[in-house]
Amino acid sequence: MKNLEPRRARWMRLRIGMLVTLMALGASRLVTAAWGLQVERHDSLEADCARQYSPALRLAPRRGTIFDRHHRPLAVSVPSQALVVSPRQLARDQGRSHRRVDVGSLAIRLAPLVGMSAEDVRRRLQQTRPVSRERPGAPELMGSVVLKHHLSDAEVASVRALLAQVKAEMRIGRVEGVSFEEESRRWYPAREDAAHITGQVGTFGDALDGLERSLDEHLKGRHVDVQGVRDARGTLVFAEGLRPGEGMAGEDVTLSIDSTIQMIAARELALQCQAVEARGGSVIVTDPRTGEILALANYPTYNPNEFVGTDLEPRRNRAITERFEPGSTMKIFTVGGALDNGVVDAGQQINCYGGSYSIGRVTIHDTHPDTWLTPMQVLARSSNIGAAQIGAALGADGLERVLRRYGFGERTEIPLPGEARARFGQTRWVDAEVATVAFGQGVNVTAIQMAQALGSVANQGRLMPPLLVTRITDATGALVEDHPPGEGRAVMRPETARLLAEMLTAVTEEGGTGTEAAIPGVRVAGKTGTAQKANLHARGYDPNRWVSSFVGFAPAERPRLAITVIIDEPQLQHSGAAIAGPVFRRVMEQSLRYLGALPAANVGRDDLARLPPEARAGAGRAGQGRAGADDAQRRSDGGRGALAAGPLGARGGAASPAAGPRARGAGQRPRGVAGSARGDLRGRRSSGEGAARARGRLHPGAGRHAGVGGDPQVSGGAFPRGASLRTLSLEVEGSWVSGDDSVFVTDVRHDSRAVEPGDLFVARRGARSDGAAFAAQAVARGAVAVLAEAPLDVPVPTLVAPDVDRAMAWAAGGVWAHPTWSLDVVGITGTNGKTTTAWLLEHALEALGAPCGLLGTVLSRFRGLQWDAAHTTPESDELTRRLAAMRDHGATHAVMEASSHALALGRVEAVRFRVAVFTNLTHDHLDFHRTVEAYVAAKRRLFVDLAPGSAVLNVDDPVGRGLTEEFHGAWTYSARGAEATLRVVAGGATPSGIDATVLTPEGRVSLRSPLLGAHNTENLLAALGTLGALGFPLSRAADALADAAGAPGRLESVRLGGAGPGFDVLVDYAHTPDALERVLATLRLTTRGRLICVFGCGGDRDRAKRPRMAEAVARGADVAVLTSDNPRSEDPRAIMDDAVPGLVAGGMRAHDGAGAPSGSYLAVVDRRAAIAAAVALAAPGDVVLIAGKGHETWQESHGVRTPFDDRHEARQAMMARAPARRE
Repeated sequence: MKNLEPRRARWMRLRIGMLVTLMALGASRLVTAAWGLQVERHDSLEADCARQYSPALRLAPRRGTIFDRHHRPLAVSVPSQALVVSPRQLARDQGRSHRRVDVGSLAIRLAPLVGMSAEDVRRRLQQTRPVSRERPGAPELMGSVVLKHHLSDAEVASVRALLAQVKAEMRIGRVEGVSFEEESRRWYPAREDAAHITGQVGTFGDALDGLERSLDEHLKGRHVDVQGVRDARGTLVFAEGLRPGEGMAGEDVTLSIDSTIQMIAARELALQCQAVEARGGSVIVTDPRTGEILALANYPTYNPNEFVGTDLEPRRNRAITERFEPGSTMKIFTVGGALDNGVVDAGQQINCYGGSYSIGRVTIHDTHPDTWLTPMQVLARSSNIGAAQIGAALGADGLERVLRRYGFGERTEIPLPGEARARFGQTRWVDAEVATVAFGQGVNVTAIQMAQALGSVANQGRLMPPLLVTRITDATGALVEDHPPGEGRAVMRPETARLLAEMLTAVTEEGGTGTEAAIPGVRVAGKTGTAQKANLHARGYDPNRWVSSFVGFAPAERPRLAITVIIDEPQLQHSGAAIAGPVFRRVMEQSLRYLGALPAANVGRDDLARLPPEARAGAGRAGQGRAGADDAQRRSDGGRGALAAGPLGARGGAASPAAGPRARGAGQRPRGVAGSARGDLRGRRSSGEGAARARGRLHPGAGRHAGVGGDPQVSGGAFPRGASLRTLSLEVEGSWVSGDDSVFVTDVRHDSRAVEPGDLFVARRGARSDGAAFAAQAVARGAVAVLAEAPLDVPVPTLVAPDVDRAMAWAAGGVWAHPTWSLDVVGITGTNGKTTTAWLLEHALEALGAPCGLLGTVLSRFRGLQWDAAHTTPESDELTRRLAAMRDHGATHAVMEASSHALALGRVEAVRFRVAVFTNLTHDHLDFHRTVEAYVAAKRRLFVDLAPGSAVLNVDDPVGRGLTEEFHGAWTYSARGAEATLRVVAGGATPSGIDATVLTPEGRVSLRSPLLGAHNTENLLAALGTLGALGFPLSRAADALADAAGAPGRLESVRLGGAGPGFDVLVDYAHTPDALERVLATLRLTTRGRLICVFGCGGDRDRAKRPRMAEAVARGADVAVLTSDNPRSEDPRAIMDDAVPGLVAGGMRAHDGAGAPSGSYLAVVDRRAAIAAAVALAAPGDVVLIAGKGHETWQESHGVRTPFDDRHEARQAMMARAPARRE
């Protein structure tokens, strides 16, 4: 034993030594590691830490906005999302599942959602960093890769749905490695219309063309580098480097462009170029008094919101980059220069040699042979020989000086990239060249030069340089640059300019070459131009390639607009009168109408010829009396010949008067050339996602004419009524005419019983009958055409369209000159609150000085006009008539309830909404929509294509919150204090009304109203947000709402004269579970006794909501009286049976005897008896609510509407109790 002790001790010491050694080794290892971390790798680790937790950030600025003259955005930056993938994270295990994403399968499923090939997506999902000297070894997976920039809302939703599927399949919380990042994208509301003005910003933010490129230094703003700090979760909690007030955002640019006139010009140009199969074209509209460019359109064009690709043809800004020979339009300046220099006199006779004249080896011909012409007749007859003679009188140097004085041969310096300098050919013109240049051949100009020169004739001889950019402001609104119209320079004497303008009116009058450009009731000064193009493969001109043009201004005596129209290489004809003249007329006519400068009786020229003789005799008279008087005065003064001097070009002998008949120079328009189409997008919302209203809106107050008496459905003022079938076929996408397309239509109606002579009858297929069966009856009543899905066997033409409901909306708009183009229209949608919000807005807009029409559930009205309401939103033909009447009687705004039925069926298809409002969505109308998803989709249609900042959304409603994610820049509101543009931060509904403090972008605003209930707080906020979206100051808007009364039938009190019965009776329209719950909760606040509710459920409506309505009543009222409410085709007892389970679920029990106690319900089929029973139950301090019908004055059963008014019946029941009460 003793020998064992030393050995055990030695073994113990050995073990202790080994342990100490191991500990020493471990300690040394720790010291070594610490040394490496703290000393050797300190700098690199500190740098890595800084990169991870204190990243250097470069904040991208908001690009400035480009506005038109009315502050409507033409180019604006909107929030967007990029799809970002991390190949490194995708290669790791997902969450705790220890499973990895199948990258190949994910690529295949993801590719079609983002419009990429599966191979491209797979390559991105597995992308590696390139190997380099700094990164030797095997390739390393990328940490982050942008798979696609600027996803659409639909793409984002599709990708989110896919990720949800992958999560469910893998049973993980989230898919690591796929995420969305906020970014900004450029959005162009005018789309193709203004593409060549705004230009485009590329996917990576590079300015490609247009003003985006030329003003990039102003628009792009400045990047700012900041230092960030992240917490343990990676959240950026602090950033330094950005000093207060340090600017980042780009500067805003305001243009002279009027987006409405721009839209008109772009549409008419595109229609004509397509009709005549032209290679391209340009239209420029200016205000000749200032040089401001109101419109500059080109064809072909492109949508700057989309990637254009490598085809550069649509991107060419032809108006400033393309040179062309002007042809006869140059005669304006040849004659003007000669008159101003005294080379010729106005009455001087010019020898035109019978239509053929030789100079050396060059022979000049006239299309209309003449012998002697005055300068005015040279222009009116477009004589090449006469212009050559005048050019010869000026001489080579004189003619060149004249043309250079008008700005030809020099750039206008318009701030758009790529302006061409037109060429004048050889330095010295010989005689033949002087002759041809005088009538526009052998010299090149650009459309913008022509527009500038034309403006000088309209502006009393003063040439104004083109003005496009009017001001530049910074993000705070402070002025950076101001560009007012300049003084210009005189290029001819004012009296010469006036004389020349008078001469140019002869071009568009009978006997002139430009009668296709004439506008009834308006004196038009203009000139046609037809020029051959140079042969690309040989000397001389190509007989198959032409440039057709028309330039002019109106009204001639006081010009408001000057328009230049160029059509390049039309195929069907080449006459400037027949090809370019109609475009000039339509653009000028529609623009003057929009500006309110068109005589009241003006009727479109295309349609004037198709009016019946008695109508044609009176049409267009306004303004013609003055024109006729002016003509008579000219004749008495000898205006065209009183200044006769020696004949120019005479070969001896006295001057002889012009001989021969004055033949019309303009040929008939070729088949297929567009008439006076008023089409916007012609039905592009038929898919539900088009951009039928995205093209901007009309300027408030433009084109308003009040004081039209008589039938409120008859258009007056400056707006025409009626259109040809050819015109309407251009309005309706996918339509065509079977039969005579020249038939003139004066109205559109879908009810054969209401058809009047001249109408277009709409034969649409209904649930119970097919309108085609009534087409013969409509024709017998005077219908001149039928709109149907297929040609019908009737003796009138058929306008055939694939979707008759939507076609009816566009056709009605075409006939009535699209009234919503001249109105700021507010559309309100939602299950509840539409009517009250609409009435609040009507009152407030009138109080703010904006004449406002109302269309809704109760009625439609505008001041002295009023219509009954059969539907919440009328059928599109009736809706258009009412809107036209409001417009023609002076309305500037209209407020409309937009029902889900109307949105789904296309009734508002052709309505251009300025603002759209969403109130809420609850269970309703599923009898029609079938599913809640379809119901939501119908509501959503109202917001498609709105400009940013034009949606007003209730974020207290989950559907409203969802819409905010889809429609960026919306005005949001919350009565419950949620984060929103407008949110209640104090107060709210009180027993005496609304008294709330609202936090707004303008600060705190007091919102007060006599209306009762929390639901009316939401309605007031919706109205306040709408007024803000319309541009009214919120404080003024709140004041305007303060004394607004509610709509009829909305908590409307029924009273008797005298002291009253001691209890209150109210009528309300509540007919959904949510509405009943809200109104009962409101009344509970002020009810001292019992709350008695009479209610019923509508027939042929959503059965699922019946028990839910009943349960809402059971929980909110003390006593319920269940009765019938418009049973329609159903048995009212069966409807009541559907509702009873809800009453029971809410805790009520049936009661058959007198004196129903609290917590009980009565079932009374007859509504009159039910109201009487409820009134009989009431005691002093009680409140009786009669719910469901509100303003309605009928009871509908089995297709028959019987007069019935809840208010009247309640009053009768109260009077029946009066004797007993007096006892």
